[in-house]
Amino acid sequence: MSDARKGLFNYIVIGVLISALATVYVFYATPLISEAEQVNRRTVEVEFERTVMLARAQWLKTKSSVVRIYETQLLNTGKVAQNKSGALELLINSNGWPEGMDKAEDAACEQLYRLSSSTTAANSELTITAQRDRQGFLECRYVIDDILWFMYTAKNGVIHKN
Repeated sequence: MSDARKGLFNYIVIGVLISALATVYVFYATPLISEAEQVNRRTVEVEFERTVMLARAQWLKTKSSVVRIYETQLLNTGKVAQNKSGALELLINSNGWPEGMDKAEDAACEQLYRLSSSTTAANSELTITAQRDRQGFLECRYVIDDILWFMYTAKNGVIHKN
């Protein structure tokens, strides 16, 4: 009988410990995961802005309807290095703002997004929609989990964040 009580006692102790660990996980680890998702999303927003501004700067320099964006790196010395062999070509509208990598309107917003990020936040469903305004300029909407994340308007380069 004594062995049965010890076995039951061990099961109760193990159950309490597992419950305590689960509680600690819920209260401490879950907010960390959420914060990591927010940091990832903010990083994508900043990279998207950077890509748009790089394209704009190239357009200001060349005034061409197609500009090349080069892969850049910040060296330890503080200098910026460009990989000129791996350039991406972006189409630029008449106002000097990027509208994707080719003439396919449906893919333009996704192309701009892919230039900024290789992934989306974990456990999130990203929906990208493209449309043209009355004057024919591209408008992109980026929606995560049915909530507007940010918008890009190629008419004036404005990025609206939520």
